[in-house]
Amino acid sequence: MDTACFSGYSICIIKTKPRGGQAMSQIQLKPFFDFCRVKVVKQSFDQEKKMVNLVIHPDKRYEPICHHCQHQVKEVHSYHERMVRDLNCFDAQTTLTVRYRTVRCPRCGYTVEELGFVDPGKRVSKRLAHYLLFLGSVMTIKEVARHLHLDWKTVKAIHKEYLKDKFSQTVNENPRLLAVDEVAVKKRHH
Repeated sequence: MDTACFSGYSICIIKTKPRGGQAMSQIQLKPFFDFCRVKVVKQSFDQEKKMVNLVIHPDKRYEPICHHCQHQVKEVHSYHERMVRDLNCFDAQTTLTVRYRTVRCPRCGYTVEELGFVDPGKRVSKRLAHYLLFLGSVMTIKEVARHLHLDWKTVKAIHKEYLKDKFSQTVNENPRLLAVDEVAVKKRHH
């Protein structure tokens, strides 16, 4: 077994011998996806399409956490699966098939558990959203969408949500300066 280093992660390269006798290399992708409270169950790589798919399940050692109130919950109501886009792994598009639980929180009622790496109901991981916002500071929305192989509407929605969160909380109740853009003296002025 050989190891390589990429972006601070050590990658395990396992050499296996198939029936023909030639050595083949397999890259273990699990170190790239060290998410808390979940485990990588299966990984696959399609070389033709350049796509990586990982199947992620909740780790049964941990009690689920309500994403609203952040308290541990004992009762699991149901299990669901969702496809989530993540950061590209090398030059391959990465999708995560995430299995998550709907829980019954005594404070909030039926809700989705907190996963940490993806917001409830979203189809893009948090780290891909952060990368997308970083690229948005130097590229246009269409260029970012083309680079990450996403729909431009998805990129725009993530950017719009970021701007809404950033600027909606800065409302000052007592402004010191009031600016007026245009003043009309009479109707139909030019």
